[in-house]
Amino acid sequence: MKLSKIAIITLATLMLTPVPAHAIKDGVSAKDHPRIVALYFKGEANWPTPIQSCTGFLYSPRIVLTAAHCVHNGTKRPNKVPLKPSMMWVGAPGALTGTTAKRFNVEKIFSQKGFELNNDRVYSYKNDFAVMVLESPLYPVKEAKLATKEEINAYIAEGRMVTTGGYGGTSATDLNQGDSSRKAYPMKASFKLIPFETGMQSVQERMKMWNRTYYQSDAVSFMRYEEGTAHPCNGDSGSGYFLESKGVFTYLGVTWSAVHPLCEKDDFSGLKKYKPSSGYVVAFRGIYLDLPLVEKAKKYIKNN
Repeated sequence: MKLSKIAIITLATLMLTPVPAHAIKDGVSAKDHPRIVALYFKGEANWPTPIQSCTGFLYSPRIVLTAAHCVHNGTKRPNKVPLKPSMMWVGAPGALTGTTAKRFNVEKIFSQKGFELNNDRVYSYKNDFAVMVLESPLYPVKEAKLATKEEINAYIAEGRMVTTGGYGGTSATDLNQGDSSRKAYPMKASFKLIPFETGMQSVQERMKMWNRTYYQSDAVSFMRYEEGTAHPCNGDSGSGYFLESKGVFTYLGVTWSAVHPLCEKDDFSGLKKYKPSSGYVVAFRGIYLDLPLVEKAKKYIKNN
């Protein structure tokens, strides 16, 4: 049976798109948010248009923080094949995605040393963090503050609410539109930090259910959420967790693999049976582990 040209393009898109992780369902609009940006990539020269694949956090006018798997070719796993800067773009902060969205060129990409793609026995990527340097300033933001380990620990002890935002799909219908044609503004939501041991209990339960054997928990912080409230969803990776006070942003870390259902409101394919007794959690990897990579990007800008 012959595949139609559209079907072939669709299949190629699904194969090449970096694996998505989280987005926000039932959150609030983050339209025009100064820090939340969409990432685009184009796997082949003859593709009709770049694909909106991930989310990033605008750390400074020319630096975007995201996940390492967002800047690697997903069809080459387990080999690590980085995407060239010429194959990636960044959208305007808080802007609408789509085929006509304005995109800005990427000049340089730095990935965390030791990054590894996962396999069917692994629950999280290893060292999944990357920094993108743009050719020119994207937006006149001040350099965000980067939270220290001590500050994050204090936030956990306080039960602080932290925010994240992403461009992923928010329903099955939404996702079926396809990443190249879907028009969307980012969504955001806030979550309460909980003790590490409480969050890991949920992760360990889910790993046992899915027969997974590895989860990189270094510098990971967790937050709880309940069914029926805003929560992460399929369709986005690389979004950052942050605090905002009087226009000053503090970046805590990149979104990390946690425990959540799919976007669908109903019991899609019986997935509720995978809910751990300890509940759903979201997570991020503390930026304090990735400071050398951020400094490397800043040094590159200074010298170029």
